[in-house]
This record gives sequence, C-alpha cells and structure tokens, in this order.
Amino acid sequence: MSHGAHEHFVSAGHESDGTSVPAVLAFGALIVILVLGAIALEALHLNYFQHSRPDRVAANTADVSNLPERVGAWVKPGEDLAAMREQEQQHLSTYGWIDQKAGVVRIPIKRAMDLMAPPAGAEQVRSK
Repeated sequence: MSHGAHEHFVSAGHESDGTSVPAVLAFGALIVILVLGAIALEALHLNYFQHSRPDRVAANTADVSNLPERVGAWVKPGEDLAAMREQEQQHLSTYGWIDQKAGVVRIPIKRAMDLMAPPAGAEQVRSK
C-alpha cells in the first residue's frame, strides 16, 4: 500500500452514518408524550367509571354489602366451598324430601344408578 493512499483515508475522517441527533431526540420526545397521553387517558377513563357507576365496587375490596346475597355470603370462599361440597355429598348419598306435598323424594345416587342400570351380570342371567 502506498503512502498516498493512507493519507486519503486519514484525511477523510470517519464514515457518516446519516443519523440525525435532533431527529432521534424528537422521536424520543414523541414517544414520551404518547406514553404520558395514554396514561392520562386511562386515568380519565378510570375516573369516569368510578363516578358514573358508584354502585360498583372493585372486586378486591372487603365491602360485600352490594353483592348479591349468595355471593356476599362467600366471605371465606375456601370454607364456604368445603361446606357446599359437604352439603352436596349429603344430598347425593341420603334419602330426603324434595317436595313432600307432591310426594317427590330424593334417593342416594348409588341406589338410583342401581335402579336405572342393573349390573351387567344380571342381564346375562335373565336372558338365558
């Protein structure tokens, strides 16, 4: 490489990449303005619904006075679910009245299944 070629590269300096610092800063400012605008719009949206629907309370509050009766009773959902399952199990495994005046009764689910679908072996014995 000759000495003249080296001088050409040194005098040229660095390669220009075409990036405009003011354009990058303007773009960053635009992004910041858009994000702040979105946050402001969401705050207005939340404020609107809080004031236009005061009867509705956020789901994470402890106040259950405005909930329907059955839902409002679920203050301790784990215990309530266990009690409900226990009551369902009792209904499925015991005899009881559904409508005593009409003569409608409840029978255990196991007994109802035996009445509706006898064991497979019983069918084979009867058919012979």
